Amino acid sequence: MTSKRSMVGFIDLSLILLGSVALIGELHQRELVSHPLMSRREHMEGGNSVTVAIGRLFEPGEARLSVQGDSWVRNMARTAGGRRVSVRVAIDDRHGNARLDGWEQAAARTAAIMYALERGGVPSDHIDPTVPPHAGGAEGITVTISD
Repeated sequence: MTSKRSMVGFIDLSLILLGSVALIGELHQRELVSHPLMSRREHMEGGNSVTVAIGRLFEPGEARLSVQGDSWVRNMARTAGGRRVSVRVAIDDRHGNARLDGWEQAAARTAAIMYALERGGVPSDHIDPTVPPHAGGAEGITVTISD
């Protein structure tokens, strides 16, 4: 009888722990969604430009798009239609992880955005990747849609 009670107690404790982890994760997601996605929108000669904080599109320290980031990029692809899309990812040497330095991470993030744009319907020959010539400056991802 004691072993059955121990097993039930262990299962209850495991479920409580799992629920706590789920709540903590939900609070983090709620915080991300509550902040505006776009930090700056500009009308530039030849097209419209949107700058987004890197943390809004990518998992922390990674070159993998978050669920929210993938959705945003696909929405940009729908907005672009048949027009050209330029992608510029800022190089941030301070936040590079152990595997990638700032340049490598910027290139990998640019590629991730390009793949998502292509999956969203933008032809690959209409996507122009741009890497800034130096680190620093604006921290974010600028997507420009032009005719």
